[in-house]
Amino acid sequence: MVYTENSRSSSPTTPRTLDLFPTQAGDLAHVVSSANDEVVTLAHLRNNLTEEAARNVLTLSTKPIRVQRRTRWVIKKTLTRSDVAKSQTRLLIPMQSVNEHIRRYLMNDEIRMIEDDDSGGFIVNVYDTDTHSTHWLCLKRWNSTGSYVLKTNWSSDFVIRRNLQEGDEIGLFWNNPELRFHFCVFPPPGH
Repeated sequence: MVYTENSRSSSPTTPRTLDLFPTQAGDLAHVVSSANDEVVTLAHLRNNLTEEAARNVLTLSTKPIRVQRRTRWVIKKTLTRSDVAKSQTRLLIPMQSVNEHIRRYLMNDEIRMIEDDDSGGFIVNVYDTDTHSTHWLCLKRWNSTGSYVLKTNWSSDFVIRRNLQEGDEIGLFWNNPELRFHFCVFPPPGH
């Protein structure tokens, strides 16, 4: 379901399209300006609703927006020894990846849960697309490094269950309409 937004104001505006319900796994709900393809997330709209935005008229279109399949796995990582060590029980995600591909989709209170020292973190659903299984992990920022981690059940639900090894390449992306991560293990080169 796609909504096209036009302003009632007398000044000319550029129509913007909001894809609320993508039809394929991996598609993201977003607003696209036809002028510059700027992506504005639903969380951004909820967090920054202005009087002007409230006056906008929404019209319905049934033409879905597709996210290119090649850009689906926006976070790709080669697992390190510490990612798969039994003593660590967490997946380290670089700060830049989280800032570019996840934070912008989250509500302000969810971001506070992830970044607040006193918070236990933000519990997230992680869908393993290879095995079609769902798991619950905790997303938290490590203040010592500024990086982020997926912890609580990482070792048992992914490292042990999937027999992950140092050097394996994984992919992640945040599916905003479903409010969950999607996870995959890439086949080794040459397979």
